[in-house]
Amino acid sequence: MPNTENSNITSYWYLRNAIGYIGIIMPIWVKLGAYLRENITSQTSISVYYYTSMRDVFVATSFAF
Repeated sequence: MPNTENSNITSYWYLRNAIGYIGIIMPIWVKLGAYLRENITSQTSISVYYYTSMRDVFVATSFAF
């Protein structure tokens, strides 16, 4: 019989890591995309990127959190 407790801990660990990586990559991805697509320089708040062409990326990663 497999040890389900260890598999649950492993799954939770992978989920936490995935959310952490998304949180680290999202600001870079949104800033770079806005700069390349619309030539928008760095903004004071990450929320400002909702009003750019990177809205879908911003919303999708926020939903993942």
